[in-house]
Formats: sequence, C-alpha cells, structure tokens
Amino acid sequence: MPLENTASAWPEPESMGNTAPPRLNIIGAGHLGQTLAHLWHSAAVFTIGEIVNRTLESSARAAGFIGAGTAAESLNACAPAEFWLISVPDSAIAEVATALEAHLSANASAGDSRPCVFHCSGALSSEVLAELAECGCEVASAHPVHSFATPEKSVSQFTGSWVALEGPATKLLETRFSAIGAHCFHLQASDKSLYHCATAIACNYLSGLMDYSFSVFEQAGIPREQAAQLLAPITAQTLDNNMQLGPARALTGPIARGDAATVRDHLRQLQARGLNPDLYRSLGQQTLQLAERNGKLSEEQVRALREALS
Repeated sequence: MPLENTASAWPEPESMGNTAPPRLNIIGAGHLGQTLAHLWHSAAVFTIGEIVNRTLESSARAAGFIGAGTAAESLNACAPAEFWLISVPDSAIAEVATALEAHLSANASAGDSRPCVFHCSGALSSEVLAELAECGCEVASAHPVHSFATPEKSVSQFTGSWVALEGPATKLLETRFSAIGAHCFHLQASDKSLYHCATAIACNYLSGLMDYSFSVFEQAGIPREQAAQLLAPITAQTLDNNMQLGPARALTGPIARGDAATVRDHLRQLQARGLNPDLYRSLGQQTLQLAERNGKLSEEQVRALREALS
C-alpha cells in the first residue's frame, strides 16, 4: 500500500518553534552517517531515532558516538520517522531502498505523511530511490564535499564544507545542512556522475599522487616520514595558490619554465628505477596544456616538451 502523497511537507527548522525536531532514522551509520547525525543532534536539527548497521554492536557504537539514537537489529525494529538517511556503500543503496519501500508500505496507515528519504552518494542521483518516490516518499541525494577520514576529526572540521543537493526534496534538506555550517548548491541528476568524477580527481587521486611522490623520494634515499615533513609546507602553499590564483597562475616548475632537459632527465631516472614513467608523462602532458594557456612558452619550448613527454 503506497504512502499517502500529501501536499504539505515537513516544517523547516526555522518554523518548528518549540516543537520537537523531526525524527531521523539512519541506515548505515559509518563515518559520514555518524558525523552528520552527531552534528544534527548537537544542533537540535533532528531527533535521532533508530540506527541500523550490519551488526547490532556496530549500531550501538555509532549511537554512542552520536550521543543519541537507538541501535536496531533491522528495519522491522524501526519506529516511523519523518526522515531516513541511507548512508550505505553505493552498491547497496538500491537494495536498501527496495527493503525500505517494503517496510514503509507494510507499516503505513491511512493518513500517514510521506517521509523524506535521502542518500549521500557522490556518484548516484536520487533516481536510485525511484521505488520510494513511487510509494509517495520525498527523495533526494546530498553529497558533502568533505573527507570523512574519522568522525572525530570531521565533527570539528565540517563547518564550511559544501554539500551537493539533487532531487525533488532538496528544499527539505538545505536548511538542515545549513544549520550545521554547510554551504549548499544544486545539481541536475544527469550531472551527478561527472560532478563526482571531478571531486575524485581532485581529492582521491591526490592521495595516489602523494603516494607516487613518496615512492620516488624513497628511491632517492629519503624516507616517507621525512618526505612528508619536507613536502607539507610547499604542498599546502601550492594548494592555496591554486585555490586563490587558479591553476594557470599557480603553476611553477620545469614545464612552466619550458625546461625540456629537466623533464627528459626525470623520465630517465624514473625509467631506470621502474617508477611508472608513464604516469609522469600523462601528468606532464596535462600540465603542458596548462602551461600553454599561460602563453609564456615559445613554440620551440612547447615542441621540445611535447617530444620529451611523448
């Protein structure tokens, strides 16, 4: 039995007055789910309801960190809630959505208001929640552009993060994310995957790039711990320059100078030690395009760099 699709939505935080915050149930309270729930609970944005993880022990640990909520063994142990957060791995979202739709439909009563169900995947849109939308739920996706390495660090660093909102129910979520210090922007469903690709390149691949750099340092006789110390100031400065000036103006180094001889020497060293010279070439080719846009290299310098990186 589908849930009733009423015309009115749940009230926004600023209109709640002295009423209790709406209830939020969480399916999959990992680092992201624990962080958001802790912040929402602390700001009295949501009343944290049931928490359903893979094990009851995991759910109990999550509730302990959040400071609220009840560990539940399954969806069947969950009380009704105005909001549901699905924060499981991307590959499990569709399966969880199907199970939640069955649970909500089986427990719906005449006159029930529709809940809002959202997930926090960066790659998937709210369309993965289509079954829930068809049964009358409000649906959305909300992807925080934040590295949830540990909940302990994230709760103190989340303020100022951006959140990509997409789907029919974004209005219900925007003020709630804003209440915990986030900045929100909106995406179309068709752009979600490409948006996530862009964030992965800048964030996830940065870790791969740093590991590559550390590997090269090790071959030069410099331990990773020391490499991290010597790189920390210059990489922080480089990131700041890229954000403040833009990549073109921030670019320095041999390619920016048109120094093909140094680039060739780098490649010889990497080749001799089996340190993935093809990765250096690919990165160099992308960097050369950036240097060309600066307009400071002569045609001869560009040609020499292209030959060196081919």
